[in-house]
Amino acid sequence: MSRARRLSALKTLHRVQHLDVERAGRELAERSERHDIARAAHAAAAARIEIEAGVAADALTLEPAPRQELPDFAAWLPAGRSAVVATQAAAEAAEVEAAEARAALLAARTAARATELLLDRHHAETLTEQERRAQAVIDELALRARR
Repeated sequence: MSRARRLSALKTLHRVQHLDVERAGRELAERSERHDIARAAHAAAAARIEIEAGVAADALTLEPAPRQELPDFAAWLPAGRSAVVATQAAAEAAEVEAAEARAALLAARTAARATELLLDRHHAETLTEQERRAQAVIDELALRARR
C-alpha cells in the first residue's frame, strides 16, 4: 500500500474511532444516569419502609390506640420489602451496565490513541524521508560543484 493510501486509511480509521469514542461517551452518560435513578429508587423504597414503620410505631403510643395503622402496615410490608429487593436488583444491574459502558469507552479511547500514534509515526517517517531526499539533493549539488 502506498504511503498516501496508508495515510488516507489511517485518517479515515481515526475519524471512525473518534465517532466511536463520542458514541461510547454518550452511552456511558445514559447508563450512568439510569444507575443514579435506580439507586435513588432503591433509597426511596428503603426509606418508605422506615417511614411506614414509624407511623405504625407512633400509632402504638396513642391513647386510645387507633390500631388500624398496624394491620395496614402488616399488609403493606411484604410489598414494601419486595420493592426494596426489586429496586436493589435494578440498581445492581444498572451498575453493571455502567461499568460495561466505562470499559467500552476506555477501549474506544485506547483504539483511537493507537491510531493517533500510527499517524504520528507516519508523519515522522514522512518528515525523515523528506529530510533524506533534501540531503541527497544537497549532496548531489555539492558533488557537481566539485567537478
